[in-house]
Amino acid sequence: MRIVSLVTLFTAVASVGCNAVTHKPQPFVLAGQTLAVSVKVDPKKGDSVSGDLHYRFNGEPYRAATLQLRAKELWAILPTEPLRPGDSVAYYIDVLQGDEHHALASPTSPYVVPVLSRLDALLSSVRANATHGYAHEPIVIRLNAEPEAVDSAIVNYTVPGVPGEVTAAMTQVSPGQFRLDIPAPAVTPGLWTWRVTMLVEGKPFHMPKDGPDRMNIVAAPRRAADDGRYDEKNKRE
Repeated sequence: MRIVSLVTLFTAVASVGCNAVTHKPQPFVLAGQTLAVSVKVDPKKGDSVSGDLHYRFNGEPYRAATLQLRAKELWAILPTEPLRPGDSVAYYIDVLQGDEHHALASPTSPYVVPVLSRLDALLSSVRANATHGYAHEPIVIRLNAEPEAVDSAIVNYTVPGVPGEVTAAMTQVSPGQFRLDIPAPAVTPGLWTWRVTMLVEGKPFHMPKDGPDRMNIVAAPRRAADDGRYDEKNKRE
């Protein structure tokens, strides 16, 4: 389940020589809050540093704001409080460091930050995965989220040779961390399917959110080779 679909998830780096300029966009901004934008700079001794932030909301024309210098960081606070969930902020940055110009993004390819509700922000932090391999070896399904984002979680899964679904509660092992261990004797070869149902702020949500359950292939029991490893032929048997 991926809520944040518009986010530019990388750190931009513009550098000439040792004068590196870096910026990491926020993954989202909560509705009703401001958006902080900062740029790390590394000027040479005696170099002046200045920057302009060009931003727009929901595709409107760009506005300009002057970035303020604080130590080795340029920063600005964008007035995003009126924006609602589903809105977006787009921006690009121009930095002048000494006689060097650094462009971070551009008018036609800006950074884009979505505006999320608190609930969507919590859901965007959730990840689920399963470790699996061979029959007669444990399967572990994990759910990871921000601390206190998920109240509880259960897993529904199908097992080869067993009619219907099996439902089991996940155990919270630490804040935001849940897991379900399926013991080795119950793991049989074939196609497994599974999904997680979790409670977030008292409401149920599913992973995957849409479409079919997640599928994993459990191979037949592996056999030890003489050198202690398992060859491809044994994996296919």
